[in-house]
Amino acid sequence: MIEEHVFTSAMATARFLALQKPEGTAFVIGEGGPAHGPPLQRLLVVDRDPDYVVVGEGRTFNLELVEAAVRMIHRGAKLIDTNLGSHCRRERHSPRLRRVGRAWLETATGVKAFSVGKPSPIMMRAARKELLLALRKPS
Repeated sequence: MIEEHVFTSAMATARFLALQKPEGTAFVIGEGGPAHGPPLQRLLVVDRDPDYVVVGEGRTFNLELVEAAVRMIHRGAKLIDTNLGSHCRRERHSPRLRRVGRAWLETATGVKAFSVGKPSPIMMRAARKELLLALRKPS
């Protein structure tokens, strides 16, 4: 598999948020994903006063993170989930924990999470555009 032919939910989320608010900020719950690597683009990961609270895959979800995220959402941060789907191929990540975490945040704040990842049409359009560009690059 060629890396440039892969487009993840985390990549879709980071790109979408960067387009929505260039140089925006995010508080990220989860391992890897939008918090690390090239998908970040101009999105700055912060611990306070973010523009977005992003819930990704991982096992790092705990009540301290939930409490911090609830406060941030109440102060105006938008709640974003990288993947509303329930399937996770990697055993070390728990989609159930992400769904529970998202549900806690939605219930505690009364705010429904917005998803840019699977199965969002936003992700599918972004992936089509990104992958077509990758296929056209000269080798």
